[in-house]
Amino acid sequence: MLDPVMIISRLGGVARGATLQKHGISRKRLAREVVAGSIDRVRAGVFALPQTDAAVRTAAAHGGALTCGSALTPHKIWVLTDDSIHVWLGE
Repeated sequence: MLDPVMIISRLGGVARGATLQKHGISRKRLAREVVAGSIDRVRAGVFALPQTDAAVRTAAAHGGALTCGSALTPHKIWVLTDDSIHVWLGE
């Protein structure tokens, strides 16, 4: 059986339910994993690991993704000091 924690981890710590379903994870399984505490529902149809970076979780909770320096910093890429969170919210 596929492990949703492993799949979400490989997808960067956050994943859409539709993406997880394409990997064979049912909605019932996702609901059970949320109840068990192994994954969190950060927004309807969006799931994250409990240890996923807070900025990534915040962006996902608002329907977006980190960009610019906010996306580079976790990968240890040097950027100018900027305390704001940069988020892409789509078109």
